[in-house]
Amino acid sequence: MAHLLVDLHSWQIPEQGISSKMTQPAHVLSGHTNRVVTLTFHPIADNLLLSTAADKTYKLWDLTANAEALSIEAPDDVVQSVVWNEGGTLFATSCVKDKKLRIYDPRQNKIVAVR
Repeated sequence: MAHLLVDLHSWQIPEQGISSKMTQPAHVLSGHTNRVVTLTFHPIADNLLLSTAADKTYKLWDLTANAEALSIEAPDDVVQSVVWNEGGTLFATSCVKDKKLRIYDPRQNKIVAVR
């Protein structure tokens, strides 16, 4: 069975505010194969967005290029929450079933700690 891709759409709110219906997204990001669970922007780089999904992948998106910058296979569990550290060098996830906290280094594309 082929997997359908789930698209993430984002809009850029004009600085003067919304004055008419916005129908065209600024970004369309395609890559997840199941529902998106969390989204969080990088704390320093304003063009990076991290998403987690029920397809058990984490994806770092480059909004400038409208492309996936990194994909990480998640453990066999759905992420409940995700947060970046202050410097944006690591992010942490908590999962629904095992309730473990995992700390990832996206530059090394791996888990660096589990609690």
